[in-house]
Amino acid sequence: MRRQIALVAVVALVALAGCGGVLTDDGATPDDGPANESEPEQAPTLESVAYPGGYDQDGLSNASRALSTHDAAIGEAAGYELTATMRVGSGDETQELVMTSTVDNEAGTELSTLELSGSVAVYRAADGSTYTRIDDGSNVQYETSQPESYARLTMSQFESSLADANLSATSVSQEGSTTLLTYSGDAGIELVVDAEGRIHSLSIEEGDVRADFAFDYRSVTVEEPDWLDDAKSQTDA
Repeated sequence: MRRQIALVAVVALVALAGCGGVLTDDGATPDDGPANESEPEQAPTLESVAYPGGYDQDGLSNASRALSTHDAAIGEAAGYELTATMRVGSGDETQELVMTSTVDNEAGTELSTLELSGSVAVYRAADGSTYTRIDDGSNVQYETSQPESYARLTMSQFESSLADANLSATSVSQEGSTTLLTYSGDAGIELVVDAEGRIHSLSIEEGDVRADFAFDYRSVTVEEPDWLDDAKSQTDA
């Protein structure tokens, strides 16, 4: 998790008068005009930072609004990549699902893959056409009907857990122009969100399920998968 506060260093150049001062060619002390009186930029604090919708210093004031704020904010981002790992324990056995999504909001395209015992890949084209490739290890089949976006749907299932997690803001940090708030709560739950309400990472446990999400917001390009022609021909799209 991002915990370090990026401090802004301000270097002040002071012209000293008298002995040791900077001299002009004629030996006079130059008049550099008024000193720079600008105040150094202050690092944000938990008391001064502007909290996104659904959040405050004591935690999530409204979990439903917080996740709605996230959905709206990532919809306005140029693009992003999401990596999610979910581990489900059952007795002595643990299953792991790994999901990756690359979303180009500007082009309207998305590619998601899910790996468990088999694999599922979902591609959404710019015209809204969606194709799914399902490989169970023995057979491959294609479909055209799928949810709008895996990257959007995976967060809402944790709404009640986040609401009941006794979260509180523990730190605020700055990464470039992005302000990040870290929340911690029961059962090792940790959430990092920016001032616009976009979730950057989430680690959460719910019963036998452990989930870790990481969002990377930036401009991305979604390439057509190499199986797209097969998907189109087999689904008569």
